[in-house]
Amino acid sequence: MYLVISDDGSFPDYLKKEQIELYNINEFTAIASSDDGITIDEGIFINVLNISKYIVEALEQYRTCGVEIKYFNTSNIAWPNYIPLEAIDDDFAHIGVAFGKKIREIL
Repeated sequence: MYLVISDDGSFPDYLKKEQIELYNINEFTAIASSDDGITIDEGIFINVLNISKYIVEALEQYRTCGVEIKYFNTSNIAWPNYIPLEAIDDDFAHIGVAFGKKIREIL
């Protein structure tokens, strides 16, 4: 089962074929920080809408334990520059974010 964190309830179409648990960011952080914690079976998909740098940093620590973490964007907002490039779920977005980060470095 995949965990999907999405404040607007949207997620990539291909996940409709998978078994998922859908949370908004407040629900997820409340459960994850509770005494019981949260179980991650197959991985986490996170909508970048309303995701903070601190949550990304906290989640990225679990990547070293083998947890699959992917970020996606279903709205027209810009990708936050603190999202790891290798964790972006869309190849075109990956290229766009990498280009945007390079431009920011130059400027």
